[in-house]
Amino acid sequence: MEENKAHYDKQWAQLRLKTIIEQQLINFLSSSNVIPKYGFPVDVVELSINSHVPEAKKIQLERDLRIAISEFAPSSQVVAKGLIWESAGLRLLKNKAWPLFWYTECPNCGKFNLQNATIEEKLTEITCIVCKESISRGEIHKFIIPRFGFVTNRETIPLKPEESRPKREFSTRPYFFNYKDPVKTNFSIGKLNILTNYSSNGELAVICKGKKCKGFYICFNCGSSFRERKSSEHKRPTGEKCSGTIRGPFHLGHTFTTDVLSILFEKLDLIETAMDDNFWLSLLYAILEGTSQSLGIRRQDLDGCLYPFQNKKALVLFDGVPGGAGHVKRIAEENNLEEILIATYNRLKSCQCGLETSCYSCLRNYQNQFCHDKLKRGLVVEFLQKNLSLH
Repeated sequence: MEENKAHYDKQWAQLRLKTIIEQQLINFLSSSNVIPKYGFPVDVVELSINSHVPEAKKIQLERDLRIAISEFAPSSQVVAKGLIWESAGLRLLKNKAWPLFWYTECPNCGKFNLQNATIEEKLTEITCIVCKESISRGEIHKFIIPRFGFVTNRETIPLKPEESRPKREFSTRPYFFNYKDPVKTNFSIGKLNILTNYSSNGELAVICKGKKCKGFYICFNCGSSFRERKSSEHKRPTGEKCSGTIRGPFHLGHTFTTDVLSILFEKLDLIETAMDDNFWLSLLYAILEGTSQSLGIRRQDLDGCLYPFQNKKALVLFDGVPGGAGHVKRIAEENNLEEILIATYNRLKSCQCGLETSCYSCLRNYQNQFCHDKLKRGLVVEFLQKNLSLH
């Protein structure tokens, strides 16, 4: 058994090496932020349509990988040319291998830890790189980057959609884990002492954990993927029988580099609930909405997450534009941030939903589905009133 595991790991490592060596130069340079990625869409993947119906030849479904890992995830459905197409697995290229990573969110400090993985490798623990606490196996997960895209099943006959659109079952969550050469700024707005760090080389990951965070079970021989564990005998997306081993569970993920701005509020006049994730997540998405409104930036071009910093919570805002477009850099300017906070307050105060909750007019959107139940606009309204003396 151990010899078989070592064999699979060795075989996978050889394929990964071949994949890296044969990577196109333009892909490497844009992924490393040497050249602007928005001019070279290298992270776009396709849901390849395996079907005999005539409409299949007229369809080309492509998404940025950050979006594809949820919209094209196995069992997800997409409507095109009047028919429903369901993803059946990950596309696998001959003599190529998917990148694999271990990851965990430290239960002690919240730090996102990431390291390379192999197919058969089993980890019993990871040491957090910030607080040095040992993270047990139950908190450690493995994700695949489906770099070659996704496929449908040839034997599945696409149906016409009913009155309602197919439900999107999977959401994603972004994680920040590093940046290079940050530029620091410190200033005050009202009672707020604010520390910002800007970098054009921020490293992030976005993860799709599957339904109820249970991941996916994947055959590394043919790419067929399932939401539940299956026996080894199954069918390839092309319809033939496959006896490859189904492994899992795996999450789906993508790592990327873009412009990043971290915002740390120091010496706060805190409200009672200001130290929990409900407050910080609400403040994060409130500022993103206020930034979009105040600076005229498309909301889809901005995103954010929380990051542990010196026993506090930092807000990390980043450009959704591949490779970065300088949007978050504008936020770091003192006058802009003050205008953003005022715009944020006005937006939240005028919303008609309850103060103890939120809605799609104030804080909620498709990208932050994972925390809709934690977003409460009243927490941010009270916080900004107290610290900026607003009415």
